[in-house]
This record gives sequence, C-alpha cells and structure tokens, in this order.
Amino acid sequence: MIYIYKENYIPLKVLNIQSNQINLEGSKSLAEMLKNNKHLKIINLAGNPLGFRGVQSLCNSISLNSNILEELLLNYTKCNDYCCNDIYNMLITNTKLKVLSLIGNNFHNKGLDIILSSLKINTTLKSLSIGDNKNKNYKAFRNLSSYLKFNNSLISLDIKSSKIDDKTLVSLGKSLKNIKKLIYLNLIDNNLDYQSIIKFGLLIRKNNIINDVKMLLNKPTKDEIVCIKRCNPHIIFN
Repeated sequence: MIYIYKENYIPLKVLNIQSNQINLEGSKSLAEMLKNNKHLKIINLAGNPLGFRGVQSLCNSISLNSNILEELLLNYTKCNDYCCNDIYNMLITNTKLKVLSLIGNNFHNKGLDIILSSLKINTTLKSLSIGDNKNKNYKAFRNLSSYLKFNNSLISLDIKSSKIDDKTLVSLGKSLKNIKKLIYLNLIDNNLDYQSIIKFGLLIRKNNIINDVKMLLNKPTKDEIVCIKRCNPHIIFN
C-alpha cells in the first residue's frame, strides 16, 4: 500500500511530477496508490511517457475506486486511441473529477469522438482540454455540438489546433447559443475563415455566459478582426 505525505506526515493534496520520465511501471504504482486515496486532489503528470497502458491503469483505478481526485493533467503523455474507452469510463463513473487535460497526445478522430461523447453523460466535469492532438481532420469534432446539448456542467473547453472546419464552427455556435454554463472556449489555430467566425459570433452574441472565445492564429485579416469584434466583443485574437 502506497501513501504520499508531506513533512510531519501531513497528507499531500497536490502531486506535481511533470516531466520526470514516469513510465508504465510508475503509472501502476500511482494507480495502486489511488485505490486508497483519501486526500490527493490534483495530479500533474504532463510530459511523462506514460503511454496508453499507463493512462489505462490510472483511469481504471479512478473509475473503480472511491477517491477525491479533482484534477488530472495528462498533457504530452504519449497516450493514444487505445486508452480512450478507459478515459470515457472514468468520465462517466467518477463524480469528483472536475478538470481533465489531454493536450498534445496521439488521439485520432475516433478516439477523440469517444472521449467527447462522455459529455452527454458526465455531470461534474468543469474543464476539458483536448486540443493539439493527432486527429487527421475535423471529423473528430463533428458530433461535439450534439454532445454539448446534453451537458450542464462544462465551463471551459480547449480545442486549439484541432483542424476544426468552418461548418463545424457554425454548428457549434448553434448549440452554444442556448448553453448557460460554458464560459471559456479556446479555438486558437484552427484555420477558420472570416465568414464562419462572423456567423459563429452572431449565433452566440445573445449568450451572456460565454465571455472568452480565443481565435488567435485563424484566417481573418486585421480589418476583418475589427469587424468580428464589433459583431461580438467576446471573441479575442490576442
């Protein structure tokens, strides 16, 4: 049985071990520790070569055992589509996890869609970061609009550098105009054009909850950006 303590045997609440070459064996040890977790709330494993088996071990432990983990950061951990079902199961069974970050991994279209589909069922996740993955094209996000219609908890969604196309953006705008939870949306570096961003801005303009939509590194020129900001001041290009 593994316990992690600070000095004077005070239980640790935040475990930040990013970029430490933790692999499958280390993941298994952490998974075992999480079986008895009564104190740890945040784990940052970004930059460790966990691989899909390492992420599977962690997600299965979180799914099967009662613990209070609230944030799990798995950016750049070399996980891929083989662990998407495990991530999905974790998100639909765990009622404590509020923040999940999976930026910069090797998920493709099918895997990303599996993870995103958990938003139909999950009722507690507040922040999902899933951008900058290896998806081939926009198809990974073609169902996102329908998934979000069922979700009442998500506040922040990061899908930067995800090859989202203009049609998907407009569809997303149609679903977001009535959503009352989402505040922050990161769409940086998606190669979106002026017309689709204008349509998107008009669709969500009456939604007073969404107040930060990042659009840096898309297609609009400086003059077009001025028009977009007039259309919706919450769309940000810096």
